[in-house]
Amino acid sequence: MYDTTTQQDVVNTLIYLRSLLERLPLNGLATVREEDLRLLQQARELFAQHGANYLTDCLQQLEDAIQTQQQAGVKFLQLQTALFLFERLFTRDVCREETADAID
Repeated sequence: MYDTTTQQDVVNTLIYLRSLLERLPLNGLATVREEDLRLLQQARELFAQHGANYLTDCLQQLEDAIQTQQQAGVKFLQLQTALFLFERLFTRDVCREETADAID
């Protein structure tokens, strides 16, 4: 399902995205930098390539909310929840693959 390079790309993106989400509320969602918005967009594109549609939608909704200054806090929390769920499912899938490979 995920080759080693893809796994590493996803893990690196998850780590960075988690770090970004920890930092965003400290400065306020109204003061998000363009660089951070670009990084949210890059994460969205990576997850879209791998079929993580709900996470992709949540990233897009947060970007839109930040730009319009409407419901950014709600969209931020929805993204955190989606990211948490994606991390768990991704970990489960990778563990299943590695277990199946070890058995074969």
